[in-house]
This record gives sequence, C-alpha cells and structure tokens, in this order.
Amino acid sequence: MGKIVAEAVRDFFLDGVNRKLVEGLALAGVRMEDTIGETSSSPARNAAIDGRTFVLTGTLEVHTRSEAAELIEARGGKVVSSVSKKTDCVIAGSGAGSKLKKAEELGIETWDEEKFLIELNGNEQDSGADADAMEVKTVTPQPPTKAVQGELF
Repeated sequence: MGKIVAEAVRDFFLDGVNRKLVEGLALAGVRMEDTIGETSSSPARNAAIDGRTFVLTGTLEVHTRSEAAELIEARGGKVVSSVSKKTDCVIAGSGAGSKLKKAEELGIETWDEEKFLIELNGNEQDSGADADAMEVKTVTPQPPTKAVQGELF
C-alpha cells in the first residue's frame, strides 16, 4: 500500500461518522475479517455462547428468534423456551415480558439485542481466552465501487 492510500485509509477511520458506520455494520453482523482460506463454513464457538443455555424473548430487530436460535446453536449454545434455574442467559428484545421478569427474579444474566450481536460475533471484552491462542486475521480494505460510493457517501 502506498502513502496516498495509507493516508486515505487513516483519514477514513479518524472520521467519527465513518467509525460509527463501521460499528453499525459490525453490530448488524457484517464480518470484518478476511475469510479467504477458511476450511469450515460453520462459525467458531466462543466462550460467551458455547455450552450455555439461552431463552429468547420479545421481538428482535436484526434476526428473527428462529434465526437467533440457529446462530446460538451453531456456536455451541442451547436454546430453550422457558426460563428456569438451569437457564444461563435470557436475550430480551422489545416487548419482553414475563420471561424477562422471571429471569431478573432468579438473578439470571440478561442481554439486550445489541449485547447479543456483540457476543455472537466474538467481540467479548473479557472471555478468559488465552491471548496467545487467539488467531489474528489481516483485513485487506477494498475500495468501494462507484455505485456503492454514491449510496454510502
């Protein structure tokens, strides 16, 4: 990458509007890493979901509850329909009612949809994962086509 392109990339990410755009894309589920050469089409398990039992309640905006359940199960989690002491986490969309109330009464962890999307994509702040075991992927920025530039900018 040459000096001019490097400066343009830096300037893009220094602009707060562009950073918010990228954050919004990540929250919507856009993968930000290079996936060329990956051999598995299934998502990686992560500590926030793997082995845990979830209940979905309320209306989710980004995914349907069925889609969210599939995403959880693909990452090693289990989805059940009712809240109990065995429930690890309740994901509450808008209009959540009795399931959310019961989770709060039992002291069960609750996530809103934004937290769910962050954890779903493996952006955990403190997962307890060994930093040396984490894989680092290189992102190669691609310039948008003129059609896309007109839509985004």
